[in-house]
Amino acid sequence: QMTAVPTPSNTTEPGYKWTVEGPATIDQTGKVTATDAAKSGDTITVTVASTVRPEITASKTLTVKVPITSFTITPETASVLKGKTQTFTAAYTPADTDSNTDITWEITKGSEYATLDKTSGATVTTTGVKAGEVTLKATIGGSTGKSAVVTFTVTEIPVTSMTLDKTAASVEPGATLQLNPTLLPTDTTDATTVTWKSSDEKVATVDKDGLVTAVAGGTATITAASTARPDVTAACTVKVPKHLTGIAITNIPASNIVYKMNKINGVDNTADQVSLGLAYTPKDTDDTVTVTWSSSD
Repeated sequence: QMTAVPTPSNTTEPGYKWTVEGPATIDQTGKVTATDAAKSGDTITVTVASTVRPEITASKTLTVKVPITSFTITPETASVLKGKTQTFTAAYTPADTDSNTDITWEITKGSEYATLDKTSGATVTTTGVKAGEVTLKATIGGSTGKSAVVTFTVTEIPVTSMTLDKTAASVEPGATLQLNPTLLPTDTTDATTVTWKSSDEKVATVDKDGLVTAVAGGTATITAASTARPDVTAACTVKVPKHLTGIAITNIPASNIVYKMNKINGVDNTADQVSLGLAYTPKDTDDTVTVTWSSSD
């Protein structure tokens, strides 16, 4: 907007005519408007003349400045999986602006749900951390420039179940067994690591990778639990056989001597007979034991 200042200021001959040279128009109130053809740095000459005394004129040269008229972020919204990324791009018009085009970014809400790979430039990449809503703001031209905002959500696909490649196994003492877990759904965004535990380490132990080592006869339950969701578990029952380690004869007479007389005075006599027994070690062995008897004499 241009303003004419007459001399003297108390003239009784008001009235002006405005003209312009260059890529612009001007109305008779002195308002200058650059045309679409105007480019940054073009010059415009504005002249005002007295309508009473046209020979009295004044001129002013202006330089065209192209401001930023719009500033946007794409995409305008998004849904980001936990652990996945989403790129956002800021754009401004017109492209030939001579305004400050430095762009900065910040998460103004929900910074615990996502991270930014950087805070400046035309594009940034966000990474989902956990489920929640995030507000992302971009600013062009510093604190006095234009801003744009987008809101996006971070979603999760939780582990809902787990299986082991074996649910029951028999492992010989000293031998090992590798157990392998499968967490479902397979596209979960949770960590796919598990913790392992044995119900009886005197029978079997398990390491952090699911390798079971049989220790001694008995039964132990090996349980895997999701580290992300400890209530999601799977188990394998491991039986370690109790093998026979010893056998002993029981009911042996104290004298170690047994006399047998078939008849006394024509009457059968079994008083000096003895029934020998057997004792196994361990007594609850899982082995099937077959015993044969023999005499040295």
